[in-house]
Amino acid sequence: MTIDERRAETFLLYSTGWEQTRIARRFNVSQTTVSKDIAIEIRKRRARAENIDEEIERVAGVYENVMTRAWNRHNEAADVNITSVAGTNYLRLVLDAAEKYAQLRGLDASSAVRKSEKSTTRVVVRIGGSTESPQIDVGVES
Repeated sequence: MTIDERRAETFLLYSTGWEQTRIARRFNVSQTTVSKDIAIEIRKRRARAENIDEEIERVAGVYENVMTRAWNRHNEAADVNITSVAGTNYLRLVLDAAEKYAQLRGLDASSAVRKSEKSTTRVVVRIGGSTESPQIDVGVES
């Protein structure tokens, strides 16, 4: 077991109610080491939590890029009369990326449907703008 693995398990055990002395016996280390391991894990987890918004924005940017590029490829396929299969595949890619983007942004249609049983709720993708600069909006519609 690596030190990082021990620290993660130490934190898990501590957060479920184990005392530090019991954890120390389990891993054959001192109680001081356990205390330091817990403090290190807390700092790591706080740092990750602070960076989550940045990571969400980075991933959202990736999905937006995929949607835009796939939409452009779809238009290029239509311009040169490439088979409709290629165009359909690009549209499917836009929709798949849009669904993941919506979930990332908390626009999960399946949970929205559960909240409003009588209405029909779905993820909606609106594509506008020009072929050079498409605008893709993703949202939930009831």
